Amino acid sequence: MKLDKTMFLILAIITLFFIVGVGILTRYGSNISDDPSFKLFFNWYIALVLVNLLNILTTVLFHYFMTDLPGERGNKGKVGEKGLQGDDDRCFCRGAVNNTNTVDTLDDTKHIHSHTISINEEHPESELLNEDIETDIKSSLIHEHNPEDHT
Repeated sequence: MKLDKTMFLILAIITLFFIVGVGILTRYGSNISDDPSFKLFFNWYIALVLVNLLNILTTVLFHYFMTDLPGERGNKGKVGEKGLQGDDDRCFCRGAVNNTNTVDTLDDTKHIHSHTISINEEHPESELLNEDIETDIKSSLIHEHNPEDHT
């Protein structure tokens, strides 16, 4: 983006030099002939050249200042062609015999289990409970230990 802004600035400076150059050369060009039709044609020609150069300068400066501003999001593009059908392999063991009997379990949750507890039974003096509620609040406690501890 910095190169774009630099190019717009360089083009604006070059356009300014052209505007100054046309202004200087206009003074010498108007002395070429004293014919009124030539002066009329020459003045119109110079006026159109200056209007064109001012339009170029305005456009270049506009783009210089608007380069870094984010624009609106554009429309969605066209959907591309469908690709080739892929393989349905799930692992890199193509052609190997699938032996599920020798695979150990990766389950690390065999020591994690839950118990249902009642808050009113565990903590009857709890200040968190509203006295107007007469139902027990039940919840689950999830923790980790050996299942043999609950015999």
